[in-house]
Amino acid sequence: RIVEIANVLGLDSVPRMKAVVVSGHLGAARSFPVISRTASEGHIYGGFAFSRFDLFMIAGLRADGMVHEVTHLLIEEVVGSPLAKVPAWLNEGLAMYFEVEAQAQDERMAQAVRDDALINMRSMGTVPGRPADVAIFYAQSYSIVKHLIDVYGPERVSPLLNGLDEGLSIDVALQSSHGFGLKELERNWKDD
Repeated sequence: RIVEIANVLGLDSVPRMKAVVVSGHLGAARSFPVISRTASEGHIYGGFAFSRFDLFMIAGLRADGMVHEVTHLLIEEVVGSPLAKVPAWLNEGLAMYFEVEAQAQDERMAQAVRDDALINMRSMGTVPGRPADVAIFYAQSYSIVKHLIDVYGPERVSPLLNGLDEGLSIDVALQSSHGFGLKELERNWKDD
């Protein structure tokens, strides 16, 4: 999967990375960074990537967990400028896109549509704080990125990330790589 991820992201080489694997929820509670008490008690996060150290931590040996966190590290390789801001929906959506089991998010997404609980994309620059919103956020991020890649092609991901690395806003970077901005992406995704 790493070769496929690197190709889509536009990387010529993959740096060496390190992993810390902790055993389950107890190991995660002792080792993971504290985001919030609710996040810790709800076991919301299964891993964390630390690009500064080319390191990721995951709870348990899950291939999809490793793929997810490696993707975060590789995104950081492409978008390393201090001026760059990768919106959370794109970062998490890409990380989930390469997971084998990500299709399980489709049902969560369908439920969010039925419940009229979709999150406005302008609010998806960061991961929300409430656990119920986090689940929808991840499913929606995956769905949006899947739409971007399936409809417009994986070859447009690298130019999008390069635009962000140059300090462009997500609107301008999308316009440059795909020919439309965030508002149009949201509309096209919903129509799809």
